[in-house]
Amino acid sequence: MQPTVPYAWQPKGEIIEVPSERSKRLNVLGFLTCDNRFEPFCFEGHVNTDIVIACFDAFAERHSKTKRVVIMDNASIHTSGQFLDCISIDDCK
Repeated sequence: MQPTVPYAWQPKGEIIEVPSERSKRLNVLGFLTCDNRFEPFCFEGHVNTDIVIACFDAFAERHSKTKRVVIMDNASIHTSGQFLDCISIDDCK
């Protein structure tokens, strides 16, 4: 990735420089709890269905005593057969 900084506030006549360099891809899969805490899972490189399932399992284990609502988009990982097989229909009401 090559970050960009399109603009910034600075004193008139002065130049602000932010060094930029290429890096590995950083992916963040996160969950927002009912008390508005963000629980991130960070990965360098590619994220596949196995990783997403492991994150869901870890989050569900930490919050096993509370109800959870999951809102997902139609990303291929969320609609894969492997992912859908892990969803417990018994928990859906």
